[in-house]
Amino acid sequence: MARKAGRPRQEALSREKILEAALSLIDAHGVEAFSMRRLAAALEVDPMAIYHYLPNKEAILRGLIELIFANLHVPPTENASWEETVRACAHAYYDAVRAHPQLIIYVVGDVDLVMHAALSANNEQLYAALFNAGLDARQVFYAVSLIIDYLHGCLLGESAMQNSDPTSMLQHFEQSTTDQYPAIRRVVEAIQQEPISDVFGFDIGLNIILAGIKTLVK
Repeated sequence: MARKAGRPRQEALSREKILEAALSLIDAHGVEAFSMRRLAAALEVDPMAIYHYLPNKEAILRGLIELIFANLHVPPTENASWEETVRACAHAYYDAVRAHPQLIIYVVGDVDLVMHAALSANNEQLYAALFNAGLDARQVFYAVSLIIDYLHGCLLGESAMQNSDPTSMLQHFEQSTTDQYPAIRRVVEAIQQEPISDVFGFDIGLNIILAGIKTLVK
């Protein structure tokens, strides 16, 4: 006799399938709207079936961090300079996490999840490159912290820019900037003369950070 149609059996689940469904939900609705019950509904299983693989929301978020960084691709850097390696790692990190802004915005505010994200093969390459640059261990710590904070700041800024009107922002600056603030006016005028995406380009800030690192090893 044929088996009655119904919900998929628990055996059809896997940790990977659960995490992929969770990531889709968070990408669409954000972490705050995410729940085990909502995840179970998306998977068409009883919520208890999920707990066999991932015991709670925190475990799912940690799993998602692992999933994102497992798919992070850093181009081969075997014969690259330390600077090229740092650039490659920064771009790989940025590209990987900006695909999931809802998750990363949440992660940035959670120290434990940030530390969990820091333990990745990509970061090992980053640490090694900075040692190769000639920094000592303490300097590497501060340099990595600065780079990661910069990456997160770019992501948060990009998210904010998507929800704002650059033209109105510039108009606000221009109207608020009097002759009392000549330096700020110079910046506003420069922004008006070229696309705002270029002015706030990711690589511009990264260039400044790398230039600072070079001064430490001269």
